[in-house]
Amino acid sequence: MRLGTVLTVVAVLAAMLLAGGSCADPMEKMVKAEAEAERTADAGGADVVKGAPAAAAAGTGS
Repeated sequence: MRLGTVLTVVAVLAAMLLAGGSCADPMEKMVKAEAEAERTADAGGADVVKGAPAAAAAGTGS
């Protein structure tokens, strides 16, 4: 392997780790909010349009 290839692979892996780590928390929060909205809709709570964000379903949207 040439040095350029090794540096490229290391740079791509480092970018994946940094980007993945910074995005994991917001994605986890979105998944939890969507799951809560689905539970509310299934329980006969507020009328939730399938696929609508949880904030809009809760009436907190603008």
